[in-house]
Amino acid sequence: MIRPRLPTPQHTTGPFFPAEFLESWESDLTAEPGGCGGGSDSDAGRAPRGELMVLAGRVVDGVGEPAVNLILELWQADSSGIFNHPGDPRYQERDPRFRGWGRAATESQGRYRFVTVKPGPAPSGVDPGWVRPPHLAVMLLGSGLMRPLITQLFFPGEPLNVTDRQLQEIVRPERRARLVLRRAGTDAQTGAQIYEMDFVLQGKAETPFLAG
Repeated sequence: MIRPRLPTPQHTTGPFFPAEFLESWESDLTAEPGGCGGGSDSDAGRAPRGELMVLAGRVVDGVGEPAVNLILELWQADSSGIFNHPGDPRYQERDPRFRGWGRAATESQGRYRFVTVKPGPAPSGVDPGWVRPPHLAVMLLGSGLMRPLITQLFFPGEPLNVTDRQLQEIVRPERRARLVLRRAGTDAQTGAQIYEMDFVLQGKAETPFLAG
């Protein structure tokens, strides 16, 4: 007799990330591993190409409570639209001083912060006629989430936003707008432009998650 197979029970990710899971430099995509980076005077000669920027904001649940000790991973192209990955046809032309990947954790109020550079437009790799607008890919992992949540963030005022197939898949304009970054002044630490994005994990104001 063949017994029917039952699905493996699903559990949330976590249950937590230890404090030593992250190094302080990991949230600075312009820093050397173990270094300081971030546009400091001591590292000015080693700064990556392009416009230095800060990505910051909060992660909250459906009722506005902070998501604490949640991990965000950031993946993006450099200022020329080249990814730090051998699969990119222009890999040999990439900015060698830009890592293109980083990781940050939310603190007690659900806040996070990255130092990076604004990415350039990048070929889609799917259709030669489709050039992606500058964008940031973000993955969220944490206790209470059934799976990693993945989305993409876009910059305000970019002409390519209007024709981007990924962004335009979100039909309702008010939901599409939730993936467009907000300019929020100048960062006191780096002098860079701050772009803000708050992530809402569920509810009516939920952030559109494109995959995951």
